[in-house]
This record gives sequence, structure tokens and C-alpha cells, in this order.
Amino acid sequence: MIARVLDVCDAVANLINREWGPTAPDAVTSEDFIPELAVDTITGRKVYVMPSQYGQAEVLDRASDLNEYRITIIIVEKYTVANGPTNTWVRNLMLFVQDQIYDRLMNHRDEPVMEDLMPESGSVTPYDYEMLVEAKMFVSEVEINFQKVESI
Repeated sequence: MIARVLDVCDAVANLINREWGPTAPDAVTSEDFIPELAVDTITGRKVYVMPSQYGQAEVLDRASDLNEYRITIIIVEKYTVANGPTNTWVRNLMLFVQDQIYDRLMNHRDEPVMEDLMPESGSVTPYDYEMLVEAKMFVSEVEINFQKVESI
């Protein structure tokens, strides 16, 4: 199952990359499982996609299971202008998270992220207040739980 959840992370990162189309130094990655969130090293907007949980949700019958694959997406951007983050800057980043990440991945009517893998549930932490105030860095976290019926 770990191979499957890593494939889901890659598919989600590819979808975000395709929809958002970041240019350097902005980036999307599913290859960094220990993102460096140090204020001194962050440049641009970074989107990290990583596995957070997977397993069998339910036995459907003798030949198939309902499996779940939960991923975590961390969105980070450092405020680089003098004084401190503005409400407009924070609001625009929260809208980015909503529009480009959460809404796109939770859309049940759009094509699946990967084969017939569909989003079951999701949640958003809009921003980390302490990181914003103390480090002038926007950090938001999105969790999406995907499910798929799989033959055993």
C-alpha cells in the first residue's frame, strides 16, 4: 500500500503543477518528505505533497476492499516586504489554497486524480498564526482522504 499512496502523492503533485503552473522559485514537489520550513531558506511559494495515512477502510466482499489513502499538502511562502504580512497578502494565499488545492482536489464532478480514486473527505488549516506573526511566513495545511475499491 505504501507504493500506492506514494503514487497518489505524485498524481496530486502533477495535477497541482499542471493547474497552477508555478515558475521558479515557486515549486510543487512530492519528493520531499522532510520539508525545510526554515525562514532563511524558503524562497517563493512551495507546495509539498506527502503521505500521511493509508489502510483498509472496509471489507466489501470476499474479492474487494475499500482502501483509503490520506495525503497532506503543506503550502509555504515567506513574506519578503518590510514591516509585516498584510491582510491582503494572507487573504490571497488563503484563496490560492482554497481555489488551486482544496477545491480542485475535492471536486467530485471532475476527472479523478488517479484512475477511479475519488476524494472522500478533506480539511484545511487556513494558516498557522504563530508562524505568520513570529516568522512572517504563511503556512497552510490541507488533508485529503481518497478512497478506492480494490480487488484483492
